[in-house]
Amino acid sequence: MIEKTDIIQRIKFDFGQNTDEAIRVLQEKIDKVEYLNHDRIIRCIIYLSKGSIEELNHMINQAKQDPRDVMLWAEYEGLNENELLKDKNCSWMEVECLGACVTAPMMQINDEYYEDLNKAKTLEILDKVLKDEKPKPGSYRGRVNN
Repeated sequence: MIEKTDIIQRIKFDFGQNTDEAIRVLQEKIDKVEYLNHDRIIRCIIYLSKGSIEELNHMINQAKQDPRDVMLWAEYEGLNENELLKDKNCSWMEVECLGACVTAPMMQINDEYYEDLNKAKTLEILDKVLKDEKPKPGSYRGRVNN
């Protein structure tokens, strides 16, 4: 049962007249797929649905395949280039070349390079940075001396 006050309020705000239907659809899916029953995932689904029942169903289906995708889209990809992330002191910028074709995909954070990345490893690194932790730089595939 969706009980968090902020989640219910957001659904009411976003879905208006369709609030009851949105809650019903969301609750039905959460009841069937246990791992979707986390406040963070639910908030991301609602945010990405933008008040549309059709989008709500779509985002729930995406979250069923991999909830990390929905969290990535809601929490990171909505950020425009050079725009500071809400409540954090970070932004992103696309650059043409970091001179690391062999170890791509990769990213640079401050003076450190993170190489041989996939989506999961990228999210792991970003989560650590946003928690003021220092992720280990270098290859995330075990390469040495590149």
